[in-house]
Amino acid sequence: MGTSSAGEPEGSDSGKTSLGELASLFLKLGTTAFGGPAAHIAMMRDEVVRRRKWLTDERFLDLLGATNLIPGPNSTEMAIHVGWSRRRWAGLVVAGVCFIVPAMLMTGALGCRCTPRGCSPESPRFGRQNLRDPALSVARDDHVPSALQAATSWGQLR
Repeated sequence: MGTSSAGEPEGSDSGKTSLGELASLFLKLGTTAFGGPAAHIAMMRDEVVRRRKWLTDERFLDLLGATNLIPGPNSTEMAIHVGWSRRRWAGLVVAGVCFIVPAMLMTGALGCRCTPRGCSPESPRFGRQNLRDPALSVARDDHVPSALQAATSWGQLR
């Protein structure tokens, strides 16, 4: 990972993203993303690399590699890495909190609602089967291009 003439990591452009934009993106992802870390990271890549062009594909893959070295929840770590790369400490906190809090609130609400009534996530009304197929397609749509990009980059290193 090199640095730009301004001393920022390549592919970061940290001064161009407002904290509001970071908060908006990671609240959206934290609220709507489902399917586990692979699906979350696929959706992040789509937003951060393809749509918003905040990071290059190479920089995103570098951050993903760093994320995989650290024990813990990969999608949360990736959100924090993206926040750090865009706005340093403030971005790290905003992206992390905005990504974690929606899931925490939803899980807490389901737990409070279901525990006294005896319902479980396996019950048909939760539609567990209905969530699996879209999550797999999101992961598939991102992982194939990511793997090809990583393989291309690896070939250039040799």
